[in-house]
Amino acid sequence: MEDLQQIPDHEVPDVDIDKLAEEGTLSEQIFESLATYDSKAFTLELLQVCSEYVGIDRSNNLDQVSRFLKLFNLGVKDGKRWMPYCAAGLSFAAAKNLCNLSNIKYDATSALGVFKSVLPTIRNRYFLPSPSCFRIRDHAIKQKKWLANSAANRKLVKPGYLVLFQFDSDTLPDHIGIVKSIDSDSVQTIEFNTGDFDNINGGAVAKKDRPFKVIQGFIKLY
Repeated sequence: MEDLQQIPDHEVPDVDIDKLAEEGTLSEQIFESLATYDSKAFTLELLQVCSEYVGIDRSNNLDQVSRFLKLFNLGVKDGKRWMPYCAAGLSFAAAKNLCNLSNIKYDATSALGVFKSVLPTIRNRYFLPSPSCFRIRDHAIKQKKWLANSAANRKLVKPGYLVLFQFDSDTLPDHIGIVKSIDSDSVQTIEFNTGDFDNINGGAVAKKDRPFKVIQGFIKLY
């Protein structure tokens, strides 16, 4: 597998969720019948769906990584740089989760079209599905679901909340994951596109244990 640089999150192309949904394959009638789950049920199931991808990386399943990004009509590379997929992978899992809970049928051929159809529903009910960490964060701030990293807010964090990381000195998040658990010292997560030697371009879906000092904040989902 090529050792390439990665596109910074703030350079990831913007996407229009509603236009993507127009490319989808679900009818308006199906939209109307989408199951309405309480946010806690959806979120805990999302954590389980994310866990099913642990162990996948660019070197052993580039096709699946490509599918995460194709949800947003993006390729695995832009020129000679990798396209980050931490946010895209999480969004893909959320779309799959909503379809599973709603008993919406799909297969390997139809999944992307079906998943695109439900992106606005995820945005309206839970969080903004996007290939960009900072856009997910900014939408959560507008929806008053953002919990900045503080001792007081850490006490409010629950399994399934999203967590944004900042590994450099600017104010933009660099990476995103989903919380498995939290204790007094750190947060245990599942993250797409991470690794032992590169936090934000490791290429793998993995379980991590993160200190609070690298966390920018959390997104409340229930």
